Amino acid sequence: MRSRLIILGGLVLLAIVVPRSQTGAQSPTEPIPTLKEFGSSVKRLKWDPVKQAAVETSSAEKRPVNAEDVIRIDIELVVCDVLILDGQGHAVQGLTRDDFIVAEDGQPQQISHFSFGSEGEIERSIVLIIDYSGSQLPYIRNSVEAAKTLVDKLGPKDRMAIVTDDVDLKVDYTRDKAKLKDALEDLRQRAMLQERFGRSEQFTALMATARELFSSEDFRRIVIFQTDGDELTLLQPTDFYRYLNIPPPAADASDKEKRKSEELISKIISQFKIKPVIKEFGLNDVYNAAEKSRATVYSVIPGVRFIGLSPAEQLEGMKKSMDDWALVRRDSVDYRSWSRKVLAKIEKSLLKGAEMWASRQSAVSGVATTTGGFTSFLETPNQAEEIYTRILSDMNSRYVIGYYPKNKTRDGKRRRVLIEVRNRPEYSVEGRKTYFAPGPEQ
Repeated sequence: MRSRLIILGGLVLLAIVVPRSQTGAQSPTEPIPTLKEFGSSVKRLKWDPVKQAAVETSSAEKRPVNAEDVIRIDIELVVCDVLILDGQGHAVQGLTRDDFIVAEDGQPQQISHFSFGSEGEIERSIVLIIDYSGSQLPYIRNSVEAAKTLVDKLGPKDRMAIVTDDVDLKVDYTRDKAKLKDALEDLRQRAMLQERFGRSEQFTALMATARELFSSEDFRRIVIFQTDGDELTLLQPTDFYRYLNIPPPAADASDKEKRKSEELISKIISQFKIKPVIKEFGLNDVYNAAEKSRATVYSVIPGVRFIGLSPAEQLEGMKKSMDDWALVRRDSVDYRSWSRKVLAKIEKSLLKGAEMWASRQSAVSGVATTTGGFTSFLETPNQAEEIYTRILSDMNSRYVIGYYPKNKTRDGKRRRVLIEVRNRPEYSVEGRKTYFAPGPEQ
């Protein structure tokens, strides 16, 4: 994505997205169907305005289950990795299988697998989805260095794949740390030296990852989702006013006012030569796909934080964002040269921009919340070590609990899982609370 995304007075910064893809992942222990084209499963989706959800196209339904571009996710053993915290918020270690109680939809379950997250014999399949689009320009160096920090901290049995916001499987699963770091460095050089950016299709990349890169061979599934989430405005339901960040006509607007608004959209699209590629899925479809994959997602958001802040704090955040852009772009607007009167006039636009970024960050954070992970903000270079240390410590401090559900019905429905520590009501359990049962076609 070569366009910038800043709304300042009359400046509009817009994202252009075009799909691109490569090959898929293979299990290291047993041959499984591979993907003819990474991202192909997402291309088979079609938005249904009645259902307000993405549905598989009829062509996908006619394909045999062993088609070379289909990865079958066959999940009978339900695996939950949970973090146990005491009353002071400290991770609790030393618990045994007998300390846990597991129930599904209120029905007690028998624990079939139990281990601690740091045990070396448990293989983890980790996918890093990294955003190197134009909107990340001030933070790309930090993002890449943070990702390298993650690679350095991988365990001997961990394997990692790298997916970019081009919906490109940059590196298939490997334990070769040098190969992973070389790929990351290549992305940094593309953006910083050659100004060749990613296409900002982060949610599409997550959809493809969730639907295609995990199999029954993958016992612990981890996704690091490192992005600012600016593809959000291209997701369904279609809303060009949201995409261009301009106010829509009022509910009681006249036909003339509505025509003017539509003309404004056409003018902006023509002026900035925008070719928006509206997706065939919505944010809830992304959340459902992530949940169905059984992966725990840790979201890492490079840049200034906007969610959970007051308007005054968000305004300061927009100024900080402008400072970040000024460091990498000489043509960036220097708000420090403006008079207080001018600054006051554009404050509303700045707050609108902060609201836009907050919605994107909330969407990225929501993936982590849905899957039992957490969200971190990478605002300065020295935070990389802390963020990835925390993520890996969380992974290592979790108990891995598996059970074969008593409900064998393959109905594709969401089921609720309750995990408790016996006789310790003061302990809190963090992790995935639900999962989707296999459907009848799986």
